[in-house]
Amino acid sequence: MSRLASRRMLSLAISLGLLGAETTLAQQDPPSVMRNSSPAKSINMAQRGSPTLAPVQPETTPEKMPVPQNAGQLLLKDAATKASTAKDDGDLSEVIAIASEALKEKPGAEGIAYANKLLSWAHNRRGQNFAENQLYDQAVEDYNLALSYDPTMWRAVHNRGVALAGAGKKREALADFSKALEMNRGFANTWYNRAELQYEMGLYDKAWKDFNEAIRVNQQDAASIAGRGKSAARMGKVREGLQDLDAAVRMMPKDAALRLQRADLYLAIRSHGTALEDYRAAATLNPQSGHALRGMAWIMSTAPDQRIRNAEEGVKLAQRAMELDGNNDPRYVETLAAAYANGGQFEAAAELLKHALETAKGEAAGRIQAQLTVYKEGKPFRDGPEPQSAAKPSIPARPVQTKQR
Repeated sequence: MSRLASRRMLSLAISLGLLGAETTLAQQDPPSVMRNSSPAKSINMAQRGSPTLAPVQPETTPEKMPVPQNAGQLLLKDAATKASTAKDDGDLSEVIAIASEALKEKPGAEGIAYANKLLSWAHNRRGQNFAENQLYDQAVEDYNLALSYDPTMWRAVHNRGVALAGAGKKREALADFSKALEMNRGFANTWYNRAELQYEMGLYDKAWKDFNEAIRVNQQDAASIAGRGKSAARMGKVREGLQDLDAAVRMMPKDAALRLQRADLYLAIRSHGTALEDYRAAATLNPQSGHALRGMAWIMSTAPDQRIRNAEEGVKLAQRAMELDGNNDPRYVETLAAAYANGGQFEAAAELLKHALETAKGEAAGRIQAQLTVYKEGKPFRDGPEPQSAAKPSIPARPVQTKQR
């Protein structure tokens, strides 16, 4: 393959690969976040390869506690009092034990109805605690118990979906979110969670529709607006996606993850200067973001416009990004290689990629081979043709302030 063909192939992969089934060197979706039923809480499940979904938790214990008239109802009063101040698993287990004992005392029809509601509430709440600590099997068991006491509790169905997603059982989780939506279509977090799962599964059109429904329920949900944007981009509607991400960033200008998503999209359409500013903003907001530093280093090392490139700073940023996040991601090695090549260190760049190629698979292997061909010919990689209006000499890019570990 000729050098020109190699460069064109790689450039095309970087600029258009964002819209395909796999992420490319330029694009790196942040770990998705599943929302609990409690609006203020989210569960980060990225460590298990699942989105971060959000569970649902009622704000208060069940109402309409019957006036105690027998031993069972007196126990229920004790359980309700304990539930009103329950904070941890021990408290919730005590509520469950007291309410279960109350049922054995035959508290009457009204008491039984209340006990079932209270037990469903307590198991749902304890299940949420388990899920937050990544004890997903125990969480699912509690959610199943919650539903055995109250089959109408959509919150437990929703939360079980969160736990199943955390356990990597995405299709089962998807089924639970769909069931929860049949029970309650007015909760934005359920739409958001199902959208996140469908996005991860490559069902971008369905994800777009669900993010859109989440926005219908809550028009101020910046994460759902951003999700709709990234889905649109994956569907090939990059400009439409950028409009949504622009709106999300305006709503949450200090959210580093949103800046990264928008930077990745700008890089995909080769708007290098704009992408660089977003990566720089993300790095300022989160100096420990290897993704942000890698994005900056890539642009400083490969941008067609020499006024953006900065060989020395590109190497520094690429090395720091490797230290932070680069252990298991070949894109960090590729970025460091591009930085070396941009500074004329072609042998060092080629040596890095030779080692990376030994373990690379699929799309990454083809991408690395294309870059390696360029560097073996003693040429740096450029993400597109150099603008005719580019001024000389080059203007160094402004460095970002990073915190050293």
